[in-house]
Amino acid sequence: MAPFRLGIMGFGRLAREYYCPALRGLDRVGQVLVADPLDRSRDAARRALPDAKVFADPAEVLAQRPDGIIIAAPPSAHLTLWRAAMRAGVPALVEKPFVLRGELAAATGTLSEQQLLMVDFNRRFWGPYRRIAELVWGGMVGDIVRIELTLQTDVRPWCAVTSHRLDPAEGGALFDLGSQVVDLATWLLARDPSAVLAVMGEPGDQVQIDLIFPGDVLARCRVGYGRPTQERLDIEGQSGRIRMADPNMGVHLERRPAAAPWAALSDLALLGWRGVFRSRSMSRHSIARAIGTFVECVERSTPFSPGFAEAARSSRLLDAAATSLALGRPVPPEWAGDRVAHG
Repeated sequence: MAPFRLGIMGFGRLAREYYCPALRGLDRVGQVLVADPLDRSRDAARRALPDAKVFADPAEVLAQRPDGIIIAAPPSAHLTLWRAAMRAGVPALVEKPFVLRGELAAATGTLSEQQLLMVDFNRRFWGPYRRIAELVWGGMVGDIVRIELTLQTDVRPWCAVTSHRLDPAEGGALFDLGSQVVDLATWLLARDPSAVLAVMGEPGDQVQIDLIFPGDVLARCRVGYGRPTQERLDIEGQSGRIRMADPNMGVHLERRPAAAPWAALSDLALLGWRGVFRSRSMSRHSIARAIGTFVECVERSTPFSPGFAEAARSSRLLDAAATSLALGRPVPPEWAGDRVAHG
């Protein structure tokens, strides 16, 4: 089998600090093709990947007929790049969010075109999150009553190359971080919510997204840009609780209210170990697994997971959250932005 030819659309911090280490561990990837409109980003690509072909125009990458591409440009460019990949028949791993508000209809395409999409909900590839899913699906804490997810990111390091995350036109924390948490909540519960309520916090880049499921099950998702970076999960079931204070710490299954006395010590030890061995941390390891899975699926012609259905569900829920923010009340998940004017 010939080496895999991989295109990368956008060479910002994500590509430089996460994709490049991942590619070094993927023997199947041969030639890399990079497109970025910024001179300094193209120079960075040439330094990081000396054998890569580097272009300013993404159309030049697609003209080379790569086996697959990763779309890592700012979110406002995702729709255009995804549609170009669809037209060229090139499989694409698209970074979250898949598309921005109101763009899903234009991104849908035919069934065969939808099958070209994998979305990088990388947390699905992280062992602790997968263990939590198995505990939930296995009924280890009984029927789920409530899920609380918090994802806050210190955005300053991510502005070292471009500051697009601070541009409201790029979707803000709602679409950037909200795409991950609504996917996690619906993945863990294995069903869709019946209503969505979003509330803006203080300062204005903090959002609370409540996904309300049949049976009064609530997934409360808090996202925002701020310090410190934090991510935690707490799941309450009828017969127990699952909690994770940080994805680089441990997963704790509690059948009694009191936590085991050694839990905090084991969490700190695991966090320190992953801090030393950075390739084993959640972000780097899960992104590498996602890219590896994408390449493997393309080579074997197997369906992508998470694919178009998961990307579309996340987009619909985020559109509903944006509508809820505008209306100030819960809305059904299928409501799009054009319902605001008609209330």
